[in-house]
Amino acid sequence: MLQTSTILLAIAPLSALAQWDISTNFTFTLYPFDAGDSCEGGGQGGITLTTETIPRHETCIDIEEIFGGNERMGFLNDTFSERVTYPNYVDVDKLPPPGIEWYITSDSIDYDPAKNWSVIWFEQRNQSSDGKSEEGKDGRWVLDTYGGNNDCQRDDVIEFPWYETSCQTGETGRCEFVPHSIKSIKLRPFFHYDFGDCQTWAKYGAAATLVPRVSAAIVTTMAFFLFL
Repeated sequence: MLQTSTILLAIAPLSALAQWDISTNFTFTLYPFDAGDSCEGGGQGGITLTTETIPRHETCIDIEEIFGGNERMGFLNDTFSERVTYPNYVDVDKLPPPGIEWYITSDSIDYDPAKNWSVIWFEQRNQSSDGKSEEGKDGRWVLDTYGGNNDCQRDDVIEFPWYETSCQTGETGRCEFVPHSIKSIKLRPFFHYDFGDCQTWAKYGAAATLVPRVSAAIVTTMAFFLFL
């Protein structure tokens, strides 16, 4: 039985990530399913989280833990970094942070876990080399939503398919609906050569025709040393 693994990671894509200008951010707002047209208001109302941080690998946001707590800001650790071993020549301090700094920017935190938080608004506006943002172009973050659990695991994908976005949005963001309450959200960096074209809003799991590849930054560029 496989019990643990140590991963030696090639860091070329992470080094490139560290060079990006992170003066932009990723913001999402959740609404209960009966919120009416609130989502179309560009993130007004609801419960909102924003981050400027592009995580080193991937970070899982437990919706109830974050919005049900008393903190309005903090640092959330990567859910993958503890399993990565870097070569000795790597200056880890120069890599992107192993997690994200997050801020709750909504006026109030009215989170009730009994509600069906199945409506999400999000905004990703990234300045390119010419200082402009363009809707539909590759973003810097990938966001995945999960309804089956609070730890970003793909359990019971028939009943709880997961959804993904990785493209830049327009100035007013984008509003989407899922068929279940969103329990957790994963943020990870976008690498074009790994994902291909960005996804405006894609469904995976039940009846899905697209199957996302595991990040090349994590798999195809690393060697696995498995201890049985």
